[in-house]
Amino acid sequence: MTEVYFCFDTEDYTSPKAWDAIVREADLLKKHGVRGNFNVVGYNAREWIRNKRYDVPQALEYHNVGTHSLRHSYHPTLLEYTDLESYDEARRLLLEQECEGIGMVKAVTGRDRLLFACPPGNSLSYVAMYEYVELGIKLYLGSVFAFRDGRSVYFCNGLHTNYDYALEGLFYPGRTFRSNHKDVPYETGAFLDEISRKKRVVLYTHPTRAYHSTFWDLVNYDGENKHPMHEWEPTPLVPPETTERFFAEFDKLVAALKNDKRFVIRDMAYLDEKVTRDNAARVIRFDELGEMKRQLENDFFAVKLPSGTFSLSDCFAAAAHFCNSKEDFYPQRVRGFLSTPLGVTSPVKLTADDVKTLAAAYVPNAFMPTHYRVRGRSVGPADLLFAMIDVALGAEEVTVEPRPQLPTLDRGLNDLGYEMLERLSFKGKTWVNVPDFADNFLSARLKLQSWTLREEE
Repeated sequence: MTEVYFCFDTEDYTSPKAWDAIVREADLLKKHGVRGNFNVVGYNAREWIRNKRYDVPQALEYHNVGTHSLRHSYHPTLLEYTDLESYDEARRLLLEQECEGIGMVKAVTGRDRLLFACPPGNSLSYVAMYEYVELGIKLYLGSVFAFRDGRSVYFCNGLHTNYDYALEGLFYPGRTFRSNHKDVPYETGAFLDEISRKKRVVLYTHPTRAYHSTFWDLVNYDGENKHPMHEWEPTPLVPPETTERFFAEFDKLVAALKNDKRFVIRDMAYLDEKVTRDNAARVIRFDELGEMKRQLENDFFAVKLPSGTFSLSDCFAAAAHFCNSKEDFYPQRVRGFLSTPLGVTSPVKLTADDVKTLAAAYVPNAFMPTHYRVRGRSVGPADLLFAMIDVALGAEEVTVEPRPQLPTLDRGLNDLGYEMLERLSFKGKTWVNVPDFADNFLSARLKLQSWTLREEE
């Protein structure tokens, strides 16, 4: 059965009509016994209370709630203020804002914790990806990856899930969806046939678009803060009959999904619990080292062992552990690089003691060094990974040979999967960022986190 999830980018803090849409959409799903997943902007939650719209958080009581950042499109955006060389400074700024936003959403909706995070627009900041997990948010929705078969993947310690189809892109007159590389006019039955081919599908909408013909931030924050807070320009409305068509089509789709045995409608609480179970089950045993090495030599990418999948960073941590112990290894949080790793350019011989010295210096949940030095010799992280495996398996001396230090992201999947990391660039005017946005670090460093990639169990 295809898993179906409904997500809502609950972001527009400028329009009461957008808040009306939240209530209507939440009530529509509840009528069908379906729990939705609402990504709430902190300022939005604040405006509900400021405007005495207590009906909005009340309508969300039945549903799951996550964060959609503190300010969404207000400049500097999340991308703009985290594009720094210093991770620590970017982290400080992020936590200063995001903890405030998360606190607002928790207070207004009465939640002990938020289950998921969704980046505003294309604000795919690796800083946020890591720090949301540190704050207890294990699910990241609408990531850089878009797998045609609907798979989810682990990246930067969180489970990253596609955002597949925008409902406003389906329900308005004349809208289409892609099927077999063609644009097909939207019709409920044909659409269900298309999405039934997926493992998991996320149907999402921006509640504001049920009433408005464009996005509120394109009117008020496109490239700059065009208006002072609370002096916003109204966003144009669609005709009332268009709004009613939207809700009628939404109702029809939910009913059809509920009655079609090809689908099961789930909510993000299910995925949150699955991540906890799967992570708890992961263990690497000493006698699996040989199989780990075989898979890495065949394809320098994440490996699959009996208890689950393991990223390159997991493998590195396990190899460092097994250099000095044969006890089972239980993976913890890991990180990639802040700069491009540097491998050997010619063969280098290392003794077992050299390798064990480097293995003992491994620091969990820290960004990995670009290279390692021992007795005047320098080796790359991939070089050291294979050396540690060999020493753990009993070698007294190893010779490391030149090899790629990063995995190949073109996996031959013929979709927008891992290779999207290679194409990624935020430079210049994308989404609502300032026109001269430099993207000095963000897209380059996002690629360097590829060592944390692994398949969902």
